[in-house]
Amino acid sequence: MRLPDTLLHFYKNPRGPFLSITRLEPEEAMRLGETMDAGNTWAHERFAPEHREHYLAERRRNERAMYEEFLARGGKPRLRHPLYFMFEVPGLAARHADARCVRRPLSHVPPEILSCTYIDSGAAYGIPRDPEGPPPFLPTGYLALLGRLYRIEEFRDLVDRVGMPRGFYMEAQVWDVAPLRERGTTTGDHA
Repeated sequence: MRLPDTLLHFYKNPRGPFLSITRLEPEEAMRLGETMDAGNTWAHERFAPEHREHYLAERRRNERAMYEEFLARGGKPRLRHPLYFMFEVPGLAARHADARCVRRPLSHVPPEILSCTYIDSGAAYGIPRDPEGPPPFLPTGYLALLGRLYRIEEFRDLVDRVGMPRGFYMEAQVWDVAPLRERGTTTGDHA
C-alpha cells in the first residue's frame, strides 16, 4: 500500500490555521481551554473542567518526547510544538465536514521538519503507557508501531510493509510554519 501524498490540517478556530494551545504558558492555556467548545475545536470534551489539566499536561509531555526524539533522529525542528496534519485518505474530509482545511502536498514539506506517527500522536504515545494495556479495538501487532516517531523515509517503508492502520488516521507533525505559507497553501471548505 502506498503512502498518501497529501497532508490535511483541519481547524475550526476563527483566527485561522496553525495555532497550538501548547505554545501558550500553562496558565494562559488553561484559561483558553475554558472557551473551547464545539464551535472552535473538535473533541471539545477534553477541555471540560474535569479533563482540561490532565489533557494539557499529557499533550505537553507527548510533544516534549516527540521533540526530543525528532532531534535525536536528525530532525531540524524550528518549533517546539508541532503543527498537526493527517495523511489524506478517502472519507477523511467528510468526517471533518464542519471544519476548514489546509491541503498541502507532501512533496512541499521539507523532510527535515516532518515527522509521522502511525496513528494520532496522542494515542500513539498514550496507549503504550496505559497500565491496563492496549484497547481491544487495536489490531494485533499494532502496539509495536506505537510510542515512537518516524522520519518520512522510514514511514513510507513502514506503510509499504504493514499497510495503513484500520480505523485510525495517520498523523504528520510539521515543525515549521514558514514552508506551509510560502507555496500557495490552499485553505477552504472541503471539496
